[in-house]
Amino acid sequence: MAQNFPDEGPVSIIDLAINDPFVPLWPRLLPTLLQVLDVTLRVWHPEFQATLLRNNIQRYALAISDDEAYLATKQESSVGGVFGKGGTAGSIVSGTDRRDINLTPKWSGWFNELRNNCFQLLGLLCSSRVIYAPELSSLFPRLVSILTSQEHLRSMEHRHFNQCLKQFIEMLMLSCPVTLYQSHLTPILGPIFEHLQFRFQYSWGPILGTGGLSVNSTNPLFFR
Repeated sequence: MAQNFPDEGPVSIIDLAINDPFVPLWPRLLPTLLQVLDVTLRVWHPEFQATLLRNNIQRYALAISDDEAYLATKQESSVGGVFGKGGTAGSIVSGTDRRDINLTPKWSGWFNELRNNCFQLLGLLCSSRVIYAPELSSLFPRLVSILTSQEHLRSMEHRHFNQCLKQFIEMLMLSCPVTLYQSHLTPILGPIFEHLQFRFQYSWGPILGTGGLSVNSTNPLFFR
C-alpha cells in the first residue's frame, strides 16, 4: 500500500477519512460555507454600509461587538466579563441593555462570530488537508475568488482582515505541501500580500508622511 507523505501532493478524501470521519462531509458543506462567507463580507461593501448607516438601529450591525470592546479595555475576567459589573454588555446602543434581552446590541456580535466561524472552518479545511483533495478541485476557484476579491479585501476592517490572516491564511501556509505551492498558495497569497501592502500604505502613509498614497486618513479603506 502506497504511503502519502505531506510533500507528495494531494490525498483523496477517501484516504483522509481513515483518520477523520468528518472529512467526507466537506464536499457538501463547503459550497454553503463559501456562500455564507461571501454574503457576510458583502455587508461591509460601501453600498450596503451606506444603507445600514442611514438607519438609527440597523447601523449597529456594523459596530464593534460588546465582547471585542470588553477585550480592548483589558478588564479583569473575574468580575463577570462583558455581562458583569462594569462590563460593556448592551453599551453599543445608547439606552439599551443586553441584559434586558434586547436583540439590537447582539447583531454585531453575531456578525463577528459568523465571520470568524467561516474563517475557522476554512482553517480546519486546510489543517485536515481536505482543501488539497482532488474531490474539491472544482470548488477551489470559487474559494480563491471570494478570498481574493478586491471589493471584499478593501471593505474589510482591520479586525476582519486580521482574523482572516490568523485563522485561515496561516493554516493554509503551514499545511500546504511543497508540490502544491504554485497551485494552491500563489493564487491566494499573491493578492493577499499585495492588498496587505496597500493597506499598510493607506493606513500609515498619511501618519508617517511618506506620501505613499494621496488619501485622507479619515476615509474608509475602500474606494471606487
